[in-house]
Amino acid sequence: MIPRMLRWLLGVGMISLAVAAQAQATQWKVDYAKSELTFTSKQMNVPVDGTFKHFQVALEFDPEQPGTSRANIEIDMHSIATGADDADEEAKTKTWLDVTTYPTASFVSTSVNRVDADHYTAIGTLTIKGTAKTATLPFAIKRLAGGTLQLAGQYTLKRLDFNIGGGVWGDTEVVADEVQLRYRLLLLP
Repeated sequence: MIPRMLRWLLGVGMISLAVAAQAQATQWKVDYAKSELTFTSKQMNVPVDGTFKHFQVALEFDPEQPGTSRANIEIDMHSIATGADDADEEAKTKTWLDVTTYPTASFVSTSVNRVDADHYTAIGTLTIKGTAKTATLPFAIKRLAGGTLQLAGQYTLKRLDFNIGGGVWGDTEVVADEVQLRYRLLLLP
């Protein structure tokens, strides 16, 4: 009786390992030269565009089984670029991004869900300037030649939730609270 039970337990264990191995998502490489992380804010209702030139992405993603997916994104806040050197320097100050104290921002997913055939949401923790908030980042995927994927989406954050811009800059009539983040990643298998 014990040997039969042992064989059964071993069989169940082997099947569980095989299923777990199949359920792991693909680890994707990011082609950073063809990827971007941009934003648009509004100052006195005039759009101000910018980008973060340096960021790192660790991504495991399976479009068919999104529940096995994970994302970890780290943004180098020193790499902010608005097209104007004085604006870049101002954005790095304590009032805005405080890059000396908080050199990076991050997003770490806790779950990824499918919305429809090519649309998903990544739910996780967005941390900017030492403040962590739960965020739901929507994205779409486009399948390209050679098994490559393009992942793209946008997210609206409220800068005051992250203590970005204080004093006179806290007035949302001067600088809008909402900032549009746009992300586009070229993923290589």
